[in-house]
Amino acid sequence: TPAEMAGSKLVAAEAAARVFGPAADPVVTAISLISLVTIVNTSIMIYPRVVYAVARDYDLTLLTRVATNGTPRAALAVTVIAAGSLSLIGIYDVLIAFSTSLLAAIGAAVNLAALVLRHREPGLERPWKMPLFPIPAVVALAINGVLLVVFVMEDPTTTARAFALLALLTATLWLATRKTHRPSRTETPA
Repeated sequence: TPAEMAGSKLVAAEAAARVFGPAADPVVTAISLISLVTIVNTSIMIYPRVVYAVARDYDLTLLTRVATNGTPRAALAVTVIAAGSLSLIGIYDVLIAFSTSLLAAIGAAVNLAALVLRHREPGLERPWKMPLFPIPAVVALAINGVLLVVFVMEDPTTTARAFALLALLTATLWLATRKTHRPSRTETPA
């Protein structure tokens, strides 16, 4: 019931216990592990490429080295070291809370960018074409948009702090590198 959900700290686990009975713990554990692997994979794919793009735009050549397979290895190493350090100092929970709304916003921005790019440059050669385009991009944009709205409504303070921290970090990077900023588009990681 809604009252039971409001009083529960682990709604999904309690719901699974009602549905699956004694098998609930292994089911919830399996789903959690699958989710964890998915989240870690997504993080490994996204964050090093963000570091690479920023390094490329701000001419930080050490972080723009790319392996023959297209992996930005130096940026990947920096990302892993930063994540490990943050987990050791105990603010990882805060960052996880911040990341929910930011990831939904990033997802919506990527979906919107795909739609806009396809509209503006329909003849641009693409190495891979999304089947049934634009339907998957529109559906994903809607889902990410709804998730962002839900996250904002659920915890507006954390969401505001997350976007404020992002703005502060962006402004700091801009101030620190505004004299050396030279956008270049020579290499792109896979």
